[in-house]
Amino acid sequence: MKRLIILFCILLSLSSTRQVMAQNSVPFQWSQAMLTAIRNDFARPPMTARNLFHFSLAMYDAWAAYDSVASTVFLGKTFNGFFCPYNGIVQPADIESARNAAMSFAAYRIIRNRYINSPGWNSVTNNMLNTLMGEMGYDVNFTSADYSGGDPKA
Repeated sequence: MKRLIILFCILLSLSSTRQVMAQNSVPFQWSQAMLTAIRNDFARPPMTARNLFHFSLAMYDAWAAYDSVASTVFLGKTFNGFFCPYNGIVQPADIESARNAAMSFAAYRIIRNRYINSPGWNSVTNNMLNTLMGEMGYDVNFTSADYSGGDPKA
């Protein structure tokens, strides 16, 4: 019985550690930003669904660009008649940092583009996005679409 209690305590501590780590991840933070933008907009379910679709695929493609096995959805493909050029990237020394930067800029630009005219843009969403980018060390004025160099902070 004593061993079972110890095992339970160990599993519980591992579970809470994973939960804290997941809450600090870049995708988690940007997902929370997206949900905040949705909450501060008009209720438009079809547009919200489209925005979530594009947000998740942009984040996935930013992640997949740095993975040797994953296949992108938009990058380098034709999607509904729209071709998104992609010639690959030079794998940087710090893949995790470059991946986080790519996901952050993708998320920031999707949210900004889709919610700039929402009622909560000036009072909540814009400040939240700019603060999050600043906390991560990224410049919101960096607007280059040239992803080939990897991390824009490097």
